[in-house]
Amino acid sequence: MFENFIEKVITWLSLYFLQTTATLIIAWISSSILQRLLVNYIKPNTHSADLIDFLGSTGKNIIFLLAFTSILHNSGINIHGLIAGLGITGFAFGFALKDTLANVIAGVFIILYQPFKIGQYIQIPVTSSLINQGNVIKINLRYTTLESEKEFVLIPNSMLFTNAITIIKHK
Repeated sequence: MFENFIEKVITWLSLYFLQTTATLIIAWISSSILQRLLVNYIKPNTHSADLIDFLGSTGKNIIFLLAFTSILHNSGINIHGLIAGLGITGFAFGFALKDTLANVIAGVFIILYQPFKIGQYIQIPVTSSLINQGNVIKINLRYTTLESEKEFVLIPNSMLFTNAITIIKHK
């Protein structure tokens, strides 16, 4: 009876090991294909390497998260509670990081739609009496860097996305 139990455990472990290994290999190959597609075909045609890197790492994380949940499900663990818990946790993190997420999403839209470009001189109102202005020297996912005569100014992308921007043409 004890040998029968050990035999069942060894059979289950070997089958589980094979399923886990196959799932991880498929996830690794899928994420590698995604990275190569982004780097070889999309990155040369875009203006922002930051956006492509962000999309690549997000896609890779999603693929491995799906592989992890598949491994848990194949091992017999009920993942419905885990998924519900992750949903609630994501909701809480969304509230905690709403300003950061707003900047990242605005950064993606600024990079995609390009309302202004690097090298252009722009003005953005901060308050009714304060206006930031300068040459755009860098646009990333979180903020845009302006260079004025005396200083560098880092402006959150959500502010650039929601406020009126004046682009000054040099004559």
